[in-house]
Amino acid sequence: HENEKVEFLRTLFEEEIDAIAEFTKAAEILPRVQSIILYGSAKKGKANILLIGESINTTPLEQLKANLKDKGSDIGFLALTREQYDRMVTMGLYSGEKKVLK
Repeated sequence: HENEKVEFLRTLFEEEIDAIAEFTKAAEILPRVQSIILYGSAKKGKANILLIGESINTTPLEQLKANLKDKGSDIGFLALTREQYDRMVTMGLYSGEKKVLK
């Protein structure tokens, strides 16, 4: 039974990583995306991602987000300019764990 539990957890983890990787791959090819940041730690099919850049068209990512949600992964994202992000960091709003994906 222990092996079944380990395999189940591995499957959940792999799907989560795949969702983040799939989202990142789609986001990094969008024009004007300068940085992609995983904010906080990814948890069991859920992650929050910050897109940093100028006038980012997030419409293509909305459909991907819906597709990933259908597969059990909830990716929340927010597009900010570099200036907005820097100001929010200064104010302590993004003081938690961060991992730069691009």
